[in-house]
This record gives sequence, structure tokens and C-alpha cells, in this order.
Amino acid sequence: MNIRNKTIEFKTKQMVDFIDITKNVEEFVEESKIKDGIVNIQILHTSAALIVNENEPLLIEDFKKNIENTAPSTENYQ
Repeated sequence: MNIRNKTIEFKTKQMVDFIDITKNVEEFVEESKIKDGIVNIQILHTSAALIVNENEPLLIEDFKKNIENTAPSTENYQ
């Protein structure tokens, strides 16, 4: 069994940000030279999330509005 791993770091540009990592994953798979298998993506931060969806600008804006409505940035959180 072949196992490869890689840590990729990203910096967000604003409080709520979406970063398309598709190219990074594709490059990693190509570099690994593994033809069949599973890609496991882990988020190593408590306030980050992975969403699998199309990268459509209006959809991203809807996601941002939903996050703000669910957890307003004006609230005091513990």
C-alpha cells in the first residue's frame, strides 16, 4: 500500500473566506503518481471547515450570508 501526505497552509483574506483547494489536491495526486486510491483531507483548525461544492460566486456569497446570520460577527463568543 502506498501512502503519501502533504500539509498545505492557507491564509484567509477576511474573517469569513472561502479558498478553492481543487488545484492543490489535483497537483498532490499527480505528484504522488498513485493511480487509484482515496484522498483524505483534514482541517487542522477549530474554526475552519471543508465544503464540497461547486465554486460558484453567488453560491459563495449565499454561504457567507448564512454564516453571518447563524453566528453574527457582532456577538461576543466564549
